Amino acid sequence: MADTIDEGLATAIQLWKGINLSNLQRDLDQQGLEIVENQKDSLLSRKKLAEQTRGKQLRVSSAHCSTSLYTFLSPRYDAEFKKIPDEDKLQQFKTLLKGLSHRPSHLVLNHEIWQPHQPYQGEIDSITRRTKFAENAFLSLYKVLAEAPDPLPLFEVAVEQTSKLSELHSLQLDNERLREDLAEANRQAAQLRGSEANAAKLQQKLGKVEAKIEDMVDEQVAQKETEMKNLMDERIRNYKERHVLGAFDSYFPTHPHSLSEHELQRSLNQARDQLTMLQHTHDNTQAKLIDHSQKYGECRVGGGGAVARGLGKAAE
Repeated sequence: MADTIDEGLATAIQLWKGINLSNLQRDLDQQGLEIVENQKDSLLSRKKLAEQTRGKQLRVSSAHCSTSLYTFLSPRYDAEFKKIPDEDKLQQFKTLLKGLSHRPSHLVLNHEIWQPHQPYQGEIDSITRRTKFAENAFLSLYKVLAEAPDPLPLFEVAVEQTSKLSELHSLQLDNERLREDLAEANRQAAQLRGSEANAAKLQQKLGKVEAKIEDMVDEQVAQKETEMKNLMDERIRNYKERHVLGAFDSYFPTHPHSLSEHELQRSLNQARDQLTMLQHTHDNTQAKLIDHSQKYGECRVGGGGAVARGLGKAAE
């Protein structure tokens, strides 16, 4: 639609440039003045002609066309006519009747009455009416255009405004697109804040799991230490008992509770091995906790799925 408006304005601009209204108005001013002057001259001529032909009759003698003249002219023209020599009066009438296309049917010599030819007078009146109509139409149009402003600058401003409207529409589209981008960015920011909240919760959960695992390990180590201590105490006690029994066996060799020193040493070594194994288990658990903490730091932005899986494994 904007392209159609631009094309129409461009056509109008070219048309009015060709018209050049300012020059046209100057030409119309001159032509209007000429028409008004012509109308004045025509009015004076018609009045003069009317005075010459108003209600008078003319009798012309067939012999000499002299003083037997009875004119239908006005008093002023009659006075002028009387000043004309008799030999020139007939020529004066011929001049007056020169415009007739044919001989007047009512022109009669030898004391007959002459009257103007009616079709000729009707044609004169028709031409006068048409001329007057054309002149009035021109003057009416001239009155409209004489003070009319030149629309060319308005069309040029309209083209400029149309261009600005097109730019404004483009800016509105860009603004709408930016609004959509901003809304999408806000949604992503909200999701990121939600992810950070979830990550914080997972971090808290991880801390609780780490503390729980550490407590469990400490508890198991303490339990094993207690068991090993009890076992060692029991074996030491047994060793002492066996040592006493050994002294007793020296007197009573057939006593059933006598134990060899080799068996006692083997039991002690087994207890030490179990304690070493528990220490290794504790170290491995601490290493896993450190590894899970590092993975959580790497996966903080991407979400807490991997951390949750790591926590699950650690809990197992």
